[in-house]
Amino acid sequence: MATTPNLFYDLNILTVFDLYKFQLAIFMYNHQSRKLPPIFDDYFIANVTVHDHCTRSQFRLHTIPYKTNTRYFTVRLAGPKLWNAINTDTRGKCSLNAFKTAYKKQLISFYH
Repeated sequence: MATTPNLFYDLNILTVFDLYKFQLAIFMYNHQSRKLPPIFDDYFIANVTVHDHCTRSQFRLHTIPYKTNTRYFTVRLAGPKLWNAINTDTRGKCSLNAFKTAYKKQLISFYH
């Protein structure tokens, strides 16, 4: 008997929730690569610009505090949280296609 995660793994497809994460990760990759329109240039800020002391997370994106679920799911909050959770090897891919392939493989690996 096959379970649902095994079927997604065998068929090499993403769940609906992971499709959302995948699309958000593509948006974040394009932001970090400066491929979005100029209006998004200051949409996210790095921790290093918030405080000047050295920490492990100084080069991660700063996450904004939230009090409601509505704000939790906005791109401005969910984007940096997701981007910071992606491993640095995947984030550092030199092309969008390489990033998409690596991130999809990473997401699908959790199904097995």
